[in-house]
Parts: sequence; structure tokens; C-alpha cells
Amino acid sequence: MPNPPENPECKARCQLCDQDHPTADRTCKARYKTPFLVRKSRWERAWQEQQNTSYAAQERSSNANFASNQSESFPGCRT
Repeated sequence: MPNPPENPECKARCQLCDQDHPTADRTCKARYKTPFLVRKSRWERAWQEQQNTSYAAQERSSNANFASNQSESFPGCRT
């Protein structure tokens, strides 16, 4: 294998965006971009929490409706 030239021509290339600047330079916009997998997991977690809170609210309202229906069925009985 031959030796490399004495003055090799080096060009900095960003591995994130493949532009002509060092990797993760301050000017690189890809450096500040949130990866897709992170965004997806955050979205799924928020969706799951939203589903859990709506289910809990639905349970509370159905329990309240059940109690009011019971008191209507038995007027002399207080709950």
C-alpha cells in the first residue's frame, strides 16, 4: 500500500447532514433536530396518558350515573 501524500487534502463533512462543515457544528440544523424514534415514543406516551385519563373520567361519570339511577329506583333509600 503506498504512503499517503505529504499534504493530503482534507474536507470536513458533517455526518448528520452531509454538508461542508465539521460534524455537529453550531451551524448544523440537523444537530438540533429530534430523532424520529424519540418523537414517536413521546407521541405514543402522550397518547397513552390521554387514553388513560379519558378512561378514568368515563369511569367516574358512569359510577355517578349508576348511583343517581339507584336513588331513582329506590326513592326511600339514600346513597
